Amino acid sequence: MQGYTEEDDFHNDHMIHIMVKALHLLYLASVVGGEMKKVVDTVANNKSRDMLERYAANQNNQDEEFRYLWVHPLARRMNIDRLDSIKPLIPPHHFVNHEVNKLLDVMADYKNSRTHESGEIFSFISYSFFLTLPNKIHYLFCDVQKRMVILRQYSRLSAYLGSSLISQTLKIRVRRANIINDTLLQLELHTDGMENFNKQLHVEFEGEEGVDEGGLSKEFFMIIVEKMLTPDHGVFIYEQESRLFWFNMHSFESESQYRLIGIILGLAINNSCILNISFPRFIYKKLLGYKAVFQDMHQLYPVFYSSLKSLLEYEGNVEEDLILTFTVEYSDVFGIRHTHELKDDQPGLVVTNENRKEYVDLYTDWLLNTSVTEQFNAFRCGFDLVCSSTPIKFLFNAEELELLICGKESLELEELEKTARYDGFTENCQTIKDFWAIVSELSADERKKFLVFFTGCDRVPVGGLADLKMSLVRNGDKMDSLPTAHTCFNVILLPDYNNKVLLKERLLKAISYSEGFGLL
Repeated sequence: MQGYTEEDDFHNDHMIHIMVKALHLLYLASVVGGEMKKVVDTVANNKSRDMLERYAANQNNQDEEFRYLWVHPLARRMNIDRLDSIKPLIPPHHFVNHEVNKLLDVMADYKNSRTHESGEIFSFISYSFFLTLPNKIHYLFCDVQKRMVILRQYSRLSAYLGSSLISQTLKIRVRRANIINDTLLQLELHTDGMENFNKQLHVEFEGEEGVDEGGLSKEFFMIIVEKMLTPDHGVFIYEQESRLFWFNMHSFESESQYRLIGIILGLAINNSCILNISFPRFIYKKLLGYKAVFQDMHQLYPVFYSSLKSLLEYEGNVEEDLILTFTVEYSDVFGIRHTHELKDDQPGLVVTNENRKEYVDLYTDWLLNTSVTEQFNAFRCGFDLVCSSTPIKFLFNAEELELLICGKESLELEELEKTARYDGFTENCQTIKDFWAIVSELSADERKKFLVFFTGCDRVPVGGLADLKMSLVRNGDKMDSLPTAHTCFNVILLPDYNNKVLLKERLLKAISYSEGFGLL
């Protein structure tokens, strides 16, 4: 890939186009020739479609528009969905060309595809199998930003023509102590028009000064997710075995609470905020319209998965040796016993060697799908209220969607130093040298607090910490001042202590008490 001096050279190179098209044929052959299983969640899909039709009459047309633009014509004609592929002949990552992706101007290619929707001009937009995850995310944000710009222009035009005033942003004002109810009430008011969720989020905390340039939104997401996931809240349960959260099938909370967390996930994507949220990966497959299957169970219930796997592999007499029936007995979070018949027409049916596969499939479907149908459908509807107007399901698989929403956990803070920028300091200043020495010695918990301190989130974006491009700005030399941060821009305002011991003491204190923005 050497020798390209101009972007046009690369984007108009017919040899590149031919290579990508040839790889696409090989990719489709790999998918079709491998293991495929279509387990579409018809109930959830229909529920979401009915909900969207109530709020947006043109939603089905929009889906077709996305499919036309983001899915290659050959894949459409063959009715191949990459999400149907369980085990292709060739692992998908072998088709991703990192050198070509480095040269790709995503914004230019996106604009090109929108200008020439007839398909006469080559665009990488319908060859998502070939793209790196950062480039896929860039394509998504190009689309999201385009919609935000259109809505802002529409708001300005309405104001100019003297029509009713339309806000250019999605504004919410919340109290920290009542953040869930305040958010729920205000977002419900915006469901009269789905386009409201495509606007830039603007958050205000009641009783606090501060302008939301992105930092307040980050803190808002962090706080509300933490509150929603608290087991005492009753919406989700925490599975100690897998250290993951799952829907509480016996929750007393209304569907609106589950719809809210779905909306929060969608808004976080649109506003480029990463969430510290621990769901099993298959929940993202379900958000893309597919049911969880037996192979997914190990993520949430690894021990029980092993037990069922042993049942399938058992070489003895299942009926006589294991004495199992199609009746499920379980306890809820209050310790109350419940039973559920996996086959309503045959209560108490005995599990045998012949029907054990059916038993495992029905148990899996009940545990991961039907037992939480109401909760998940509300959650999915909330997510789709925001994201159905984006090409998410045509770009990402479940693993990629998880990374898009949750980022990465790796906290190798040394990456920050490589791309850090300085104002009033130089990288050779003693204070800067002391700063990085102190950061490198932080514990795992302190590293998370440090990340929250200057970004508003303790998760790492897909491209790694280097993508944050942190700035260290000299903020005087007062020894009694604490470091402060503008989380909107990943900026740390650092007094020039010129004393490593004092710097460490002040920095640790600052990152330990960083919630709340005050005047920043």
